[in-house]
Amino acid sequence: MIYYFIENLTEIDPNSEIKILDNLVLKVVPVELQDSLKTLIKRYNPQSVFPEAQNEFVKSYHEFEFKAQLPSGGISNTLRKKSDFRYCVLEESNSNRFNLIYPRAFALAEKDFFIPFSFSNNDLRLVMKTSFSELCTFICYNDKNVIIPFRGLEPPNDFTELDKNEVIKYINLLNDFEEIKEEYPYIYKALQDYFLIREISDFSVFKVVSYIACLELLLVDNNQERLKSINSQLQTKLNLLNNQFEKPIKISDYIKGPGTLTLGKVIETIYNYRSSIAHGDFLDFKKKLQILESVEEKQILKFIKIVLKKVLIYSLSNPNLMRDLKKC
Repeated sequence: MIYYFIENLTEIDPNSEIKILDNLVLKVVPVELQDSLKTLIKRYNPQSVFPEAQNEFVKSYHEFEFKAQLPSGGISNTLRKKSDFRYCVLEESNSNRFNLIYPRAFALAEKDFFIPFSFSNNDLRLVMKTSFSELCTFICYNDKNVIIPFRGLEPPNDFTELDKNEVIKYINLLNDFEEIKEEYPYIYKALQDYFLIREISDFSVFKVVSYIACLELLLVDNNQERLKSINSQLQTKLNLLNNQFEKPIKISDYIKGPGTLTLGKVIETIYNYRSSIAHGDFLDFKKKLQILESVEEKQILKFIKIVLKKVLIYSLSNPNLMRDLKKC
């Protein structure tokens, strides 16, 4: 039996089991494995920023039920009963091999479910494997321990029927792509790079540079004989793709501006934002970055991540088209 721990999923009935595949169910970890799982979590999450004695998982929705978001950015919560702890896992039966397709499919989901590691407890021996890299896991928990006033914590995640269908779709897409990945090296590399970008903290502006690099890898033709500017190619091709997405990106949901504001125009500004960071310049929100003047840094990061994720998913579904689009 193998268990895949879903770090940011807590809001499911602790007595339920949600079938994902024939041999894969989503559930709360069995009580007898709870301490083993917490030992693995503590390896990456020492909670060292709190000098006073307290529950080591006080920031965890797994053990504390979310009640309300406070004006300060903090939260109001209450301790759950141990029988109601919400350490959610994927339980895979009839397998003794870790399958990294599952963490990737959950990471592509709209709610960005994060599976930092998986483990098995066979023959009284606990075996653990990280899903992406050790550093990705450390950074995830380190970001949770960073104290920034008015930052606000993410609300807890649930898992709906829509989430289930989404995850199953991505498992199938990733399995299919695994068979042909050698034919599409740019898509494969962009996918690998995307998952490893978790090695960079969400509090680092340099994360935007990495997301844009992935978009360039998927969309930009660097042929010197017919080179158009990188920014121009990103604008044109992302406008085209947005019209093809199953759920197109609605700019007004993320950035306030005139009704004529397009994805391409926003990407042009974010590319200038990225260039200022990459070249060590100051961020000038009064002139060339004016569209982003009232947008928080974390929202810029969230927006470009959503764009990249949609392009990656579209690439998995339409690899031939994406290969041709890159050459345009």
